[in-house]
Amino acid sequence: LLLAPAEAPHFLASYSYTNPAYFQAAGTRRMLMNQQVSELLYEKGEHGLLYDLYQMENWKDSLDFYLEAARVTAQRLLEESGLKMADLDLVLVTENNQRLRDQTLDVLGIPPEKSLSVIAEYGNTMTAMLQVLLEEMSGKGDKP
Repeated sequence: LLLAPAEAPHFLASYSYTNPAYFQAAGTRRMLMNQQVSELLYEKGEHGLLYDLYQMENWKDSLDFYLEAARVTAQRLLEESGLKMADLDLVLVTENNQRLRDQTLDVLGIPPEKSLSVIAEYGNTMTAMLQVLLEEMSGKGDKP
C-alpha cells in the first residue's frame, strides 16, 4: 500500500503475493468429520464440516515466507510506481512481534527511524495492525 498526496484519488501501485511452494507452512485444516458425526449433523439439519484450527507446524518456514513476501511485494510496488525505497518518507510493516518487525525492516533496507511502531502500546492487534499504524501515522503528519 503506497500513500501519497494526489489531485485525484487513484492507486499508484498494487500487488498481492502468494507462493504455492509455502502451502504446507500455512498449516492445514484437519477434518474432524467421520460417519457418526456426519449422521448426527444431518439428523439435526446441520450440513457442514467441522474443522480444528489452522496449525502452524514450522515457524521457520513461515518466517521465510513472510520475509520473502515482504521483499517481493515491496520490490514489485516500487517497480510499478517508479519509486525507490529512498523516495518513501515512512514505511509501515505489520508487527506480530518486535523481532519480526525488525527483521522485516532489515530485509527491506529500511532504517527504524523511517518506520512507526505501535506494538509496545497496543500489543499484537492481528488484522487491525495496519489500521492502528495508519491512525497513528495520521496524527503525526508526514514525519515518523
